[in-house]
Amino acid sequence: MITGNDLKKGTVINFNNSICIVLEKEHIKPGKGGAYIQTTLRDLRSNKTLNNRFRSSETVDNIRLEGKTMQFLYKDGGDFYFMDLETYESVPIKDTFIGDNANYLVPECEVEVDFYDNEPILLDLPPSLNFKVAETMPGAKGNSVSNVQKPATLETGYVLNVPLFIEEGELIKVDTRSGEYMGRA
Repeated sequence: MITGNDLKKGTVINFNNSICIVLEKEHIKPGKGGAYIQTTLRDLRSNKTLNNRFRSSETVDNIRLEGKTMQFLYKDGGDFYFMDLETYESVPIKDTFIGDNANYLVPECEVEVDFYDNEPILLDLPPSLNFKVAETMPGAKGNSVSNVQKPATLETGYVLNVPLFIEEGELIKVDTRSGEYMGRA
């Protein structure tokens, strides 16, 4: 159990029988009445976002998650298969849980998966990953205006904007948090 004052960004709690992560926290002291903690929470199972106020002395259940480093193997239908690097066990995870992170999963990519009661709750990708450019238009000579970009399709099927000098087959570094081009790999 932790108090409202102990809540921090990234803390996982049991709120109304749902597993929620704290996205934002703000301590508010109004002119009248007692201080409170205004939070933005995200339900990790339904992915819904909600706002809630906690009194400073109010207690909530802090949830401990079991983190495992896993390696992405392949996708089959609606399931993504990961291998636990400690036990070498293959674990299927539904595509509804993976969501937009599927844009960044290539075979043999290592990710951190947090479990609660053997149920995957959080998927944490590395901040940046390297991808091969599968398809892009050739850059036209003479287009030298600064920061001109063109669309490129990665090996995963994800489309992003890259500078004109990037060609098919090149390895590029992509920020997995924003989905933006970072540079050549």
